[in-house]
Amino acid sequence: MTSGINHPAPEIKKKRSFVPAGLRITNWDSVSGLFEELLSRPVQSAEVLFAWLKDRSELSAVLEEDLAWRYIRMNCDTSNKDHVKSYELFVKEIQPEILIRSNLLDKKFYDASSKESLDPGKFEVFNRALNTRIELYRDENIPLFSQLHCGNTIETTGTRLLTIMNKLWEWAIPVPFLKSTTAQGCLLNFQGIM
Repeated sequence: MTSGINHPAPEIKKKRSFVPAGLRITNWDSVSGLFEELLSRPVQSAEVLFAWLKDRSELSAVLEEDLAWRYIRMNCDTSNKDHVKSYELFVKEIQPEILIRSNLLDKKFYDASSKESLDPGKFEVFNRALNTRIELYRDENIPLFSQLHCGNTIETTGTRLLTIMNKLWEWAIPVPFLKSTTAQGCLLNFQGIM
């Protein structure tokens, strides 16, 4: 990795019980089986449903962390096109499928009769958030999420040095020339500033 930014050391990370430890998320197929297993697993008792929720939570955490690291790498090394491609692959090809399956998982939990046996005090906020997600979900919004996330990437076209001086020291800071379009459609082009 050229940016020097990697996942935390394995000994720091919590042990996984559902998602394979060495999972590399390269495309939708690398995680689709985990969603299918959760969707097909029976949840007939409160204990089984609670274990199902823990596995779903673990999968969500792994996916969110992977996306976050892609975003961090892309923004720490804006000249590396591989980081941009990796982030955009996740947002355009993997995340839309995740959103569809997550809605199905939300509905599975909502419809589970065994959820009534779970402690309502512990699950009140979760249930409220889940109900809101189900009410607001629309398939037609999925492409909008991808456009919104990819529309905020910034492409650098080079760098200049900005020199800051005072009586005691001189400091040269590399400043990228930005040339891109944001989600709002504003052209950023700072080449002529310095």
